[in-house]
Amino acid sequence: MAADGDDLCAVATRARPRPAVSALFRDEIAPERRLPRPRYLVATAMAAAALAALAVAAAYDRKIAIIFIASALAVFGLAAA
Repeated sequence: MAADGDDLCAVATRARPRPAVSALFRDEIAPERRLPRPRYLVATAMAAAALAALAVAAAYDRKIAIIFIASALAVFGLAAA
């Protein structure tokens, strides 16, 4: 079934931006923003550290791997600020 240009324009004029569904449900359940439990933060940090250590240990050039990981941490730190 082919659509001509008039049909597409009609659809485009009726379309409206809608917020994400997850944002709607999150606002209904917990409107305040908070961090996860400390044990989950510690577990996440330990998993990230283990992954970084594995990447450095398995790298052909460890210096480049360390620089890459430090750069990624800096970017995430700047994005969080």
